[in-house]
Amino acid sequence: MGYTQLLKLQRREREFWKTFGIEDPEQVPPHYHHVDLRCSGISDEELGLMTARIKRIEMLDLNDTEITALGIENLNGMEYLAELRIKDCAQIDDDAIPYLCRLSHLRLLNIKGTKITINGLLGMGSAKTLEELYFSSNGYEDINKQLQMLQQLLPNCKLVVDGKEYTIG
Repeated sequence: MGYTQLLKLQRREREFWKTFGIEDPEQVPPHYHHVDLRCSGISDEELGLMTARIKRIEMLDLNDTEITALGIENLNGMEYLAELRIKDCAQIDDDAIPYLCRLSHLRLLNIKGTKITINGLLGMGSAKTLEELYFSSNGYEDINKQLQMLQQLLPNCKLVVDGKEYTIG
């Protein structure tokens, strides 16, 4: 990265943190309990700036933002993230699954209202720490077989589909 590009990046980062009342990015605490960016205009790039400084978040709320799978990939730079809420993020689709699986401490994931499909969720088998998964069906497709397969892949995870807990039987 050239000197001019580095200066521009540093300026963008300072401007980003100023929106949170932090004048010096070096003063950003590395751990937060709850970060609420719901309905904000946060971009994938800004999410990357945030995760470069914040390494541990108990609960990150990105509901109703315009982030994409690239934004989810940026979360992989964190050491710890327990809860991720990306409800109604219209740009999130099955491309985000590999990045979600790499969040090794994730216990709760809310993906209702995204474009992640039930077949995409079948790729979540490596997300063994997941305890709760909230998602939407498209309403016209019988997903019972896939739900059974997902429950087998994630036996310790509560599946909540369209607001109702899924139970085998």
